Amino acid sequence: DFRFAGGCASQRLLSLPSTFHLAGAFITLARWDALLALIQGAVGQYGRQPRLVSLEGLALDRLGRTPEAREALEALVHAGTANGNGLRAYVDIMARCGLLEEAIVGAEQLLGRAQTSPQRMEALALMFRLVQALDPTDDRLLGLATRFGELTDQGDELEEGQYVFFFESALRFSRQAS
Repeated sequence: DFRFAGGCASQRLLSLPSTFHLAGAFITLARWDALLALIQGAVGQYGRQPRLVSLEGLALDRLGRTPEAREALEALVHAGTANGNGLRAYVDIMARCGLLEEAIVGAEQLLGRAQTSPQRMEALALMFRLVQALDPTDDRLLGLATRFGELTDQGDELEEGQYVFFFESALRFSRQAS
């Protein structure tokens, strides 16, 4: 029974690193109810740390409690304390709710925190899609496509294809090309 995990956390039987390890297992198993119980117990013990709140937001969203998840994650994003997982969950919720401007803010934070080329490419691709969905004639699209292209491995056909798609798409609707 997964309620045991929440009980352990609320009884202060798990260290914070152990809580995160168990949380990872619950995510892998898609046991969102158990994850939420675990994290709520840990919040009682360790306070509303950003990583715990990010996991809480993820669990709430997966349990269909999106407004609560949005509220929790939004506080982290606006405070600038959301981790990568929290930012991705926030961007996903905002995009699903049609709040693309807010999703773009989260994607910009993801890009700012990206440390590797694949992370930057993922963030740029996400931003491109969000900006394009908001306004396919937005002048930022060319810049995003160009930045994506600068990171592209020319020997990787998938990356090259994605870059060409972004660039052509940005050019097709660009106000500058008109």
